Amino acid sequence: MSYATQQPIDNRVSNTQDTASLEPSLLMTARKLYSSYCKTHTESPRRPVGVVIGRGTQRGQLVFKDKPVLLFHECFVPFEQIEAGEPPAQG
Repeated sequence: MSYATQQPIDNRVSNTQDTASLEPSLLMTARKLYSSYCKTHTESPRRPVGVVIGRGTQRGQLVFKDKPVLLFHECFVPFEQIEAGEPPAQG
């Protein structure tokens, strides 16, 4: 008798994730979340890996550790894409 085991689903973010299909509203939400974070953490804010956003709710959270685990309705916006459209910070 043999048993078939189901392979675990790996829904972690990889570097090859296609971010070109990212909805503009999700990118805008990610940028707003990061902007709010910078305003509340004015003294040496940590650089996030990106932002995880729920597609239906548009609620999100900054992620600071590598390879976050996503739920099926969530989208990951990498920090490089968040800062790509932002003007350089004046300091």
